[in-house]
Amino acid sequence: MKRLFTLMILAGWWGTSMAQVLSLNPSSFNLQVDVSSYADAHAVMWNNSNVDRTITWVRVVHQQPNGWYSMVCDDNNCYSPSTSTMNVALAAGAQGILKLSIFPNDVAGYGEYTVYAYDANDSANVNASMYIQVNALQVGVPPVRNEVIAIFPNPVRDMLYINLLNKSVTSIELYSIIGQKLRTLQVQPGHPTIAVPVAELKKGMYFLRVYSNQRELVTRMFSKE
Repeated sequence: MKRLFTLMILAGWWGTSMAQVLSLNPSSFNLQVDVSSYADAHAVMWNNSNVDRTITWVRVVHQQPNGWYSMVCDDNNCYSPSTSTMNVALAAGAQGILKLSIFPNDVAGYGEYTVYAYDANDSANVNASMYIQVNALQVGVPPVRNEVIAIFPNPVRDMLYINLLNKSVTSIELYSIIGQKLRTLQVQPGHPTIAVPVAELKKGMYFLRVYSNQRELVTRMFSKE
């Protein structure tokens, strides 16, 4: 009986260890966001083994309203909404990021997603996932879309133009898709258009946060070619 009990403990330990070879923490998210903003599900991906691994992640959209889009970031890049799977190297014992960003694009509703991660060579034993639920709500009375700013061209290559359609705009902040603030643009009265050089930016997605003094009015995305 004692031997059987020991074997049961070892089996339980072994199963737990195998299940934790690759982990995502947190593994579930229940997010609420304003329709004019965005939601981030930011997890730490951990290779808890002593073996270097090539990890494949896959984004599955279970449901989302028309007009929404989402994108995944890993240690290598932030990918376009059309990219639903990619490989990333994760060294033995190393940690990395795996983030899903959801953009409601001024559309209220509910979205549900799962991002799976697994060893490309051992998916049966080395795998993890994170499950994301997002509710986008209209908080207060936000400005109607396209009545604050208009941006063009989008995608952009060299120069981004921002038309100010709301006279209360006082500043605009430029961010990378991972939330790093790159630039603050102060709005000068009597200048309805701002020209922003973007040739030095890397290819990918960026967003603008538009402010009236300290109050955020709206968030807008653009793509850099």
